[in-house]
Amino acid sequence: MSRPVPGPPEQVLDSDQVLLLQWVYNGEQHTTRWRREETRFLLDAQWEIFGLAKEIIRLYTKSVTSLPLRYALLAYCGVMTSGGLSGNRELQNISHAIVSLREKLARSSFDEGDLFASVLLGIISPGLEAHLNGFIGIMTHLRDNKTYSLRRFWPMARDLLFSFPLENISAVCFCHLYDRSRAVIGPPNLQQRFGYIGQISLGLTLDLHYHDRLLSKAFQMLLQNNGDEMISRTIQTLVDDIHVDMDAVEVWMTSSSPKEELSEARRQEIETGISTEWLSPASFLKYSFCKLTVTILGAHSIIDGVQNDVARVASETLLHLVVLAKTSGINGMMGRPLYESNLCRRAYALAVLTCPTQSLALDFGTTFLSR
Repeated sequence: MSRPVPGPPEQVLDSDQVLLLQWVYNGEQHTTRWRREETRFLLDAQWEIFGLAKEIIRLYTKSVTSLPLRYALLAYCGVMTSGGLSGNRELQNISHAIVSLREKLARSSFDEGDLFASVLLGIISPGLEAHLNGFIGIMTHLRDNKTYSLRRFWPMARDLLFSFPLENISAVCFCHLYDRSRAVIGPPNLQQRFGYIGQISLGLTLDLHYHDRLLSKAFQMLLQNNGDEMISRTIQTLVDDIHVDMDAVEVWMTSSSPKEELSEARRQEIETGISTEWLSPASFLKYSFCKLTVTILGAHSIIDGVQNDVARVASETLLHLVVLAKTSGINGMMGRPLYESNLCRRAYALAVLTCPTQSLALDFGTTFLSR
């Protein structure tokens, strides 16, 4: 006869737990050497969670009175400060969070703390799919109450799930997440990201980052789809949503200017053509990549998409940016050469797919794709 799983303790936080939570409250960027490649994506989501943590203090106090959220946050902080590894401490906190959520499920007494607990558990656990239904179920349960204090962070919760390596999520689960979250909080867009990040330039960077991820997943699903109508509908909805937002982003960028004074380095990048007032070199690449991908996926077929005139012009722009990334030697994320990034490789591959006969592409790409 198996023994019941013990519930999470509700005692005052110990010194180790206080230090873990203090790290996220202080918003200190991770500096520990990262030791697990599979969880490296967590580094990209640090700033969103730092912003959320400040709101958690206001709502749940520094000790986090929501037990599922407390233990999920402790587990997340443990993974982040351990270089991406999950030890016995993290596994124990994950177990406590899950037990607390099950107890609340039995009482149907969910709140926003449980919504964000389910997200944190999802992104630090090996199998995200096991936590998707929990997130969707809690969000649907809470949807009718428009007064929740963390409502503007709900799109962030969805985006954190999108930060998980999407190639490891089945097409059916991804479509379920996209469709159900869209029904509750609307399509992902720039205004949502401005709302939860609180900084215009960073909101724009995040908007393009997640559009890139979603479009790449849509492309993968389209190539692998064997006629599933639900998957086809979701792909079309996603592409249409991002197309509308990209048009809005273009209008917004051309009708406004950053309030901050441009640095001398940015001015030189703009003069080179690798950057704009609003977009860093990496974001400009991502923006151009997204525009070309939307054009291709929005056509009746991929063949039609790569052969239309709009796609050819977009591919020429994208290829030109890749060449500039190589010749300028500009660095991207983490101080690494932008030219050597996965983004640059994907951009080059997509541009050449659309314009395979360009001599520039052939001359430039001899060694690029083999690297």
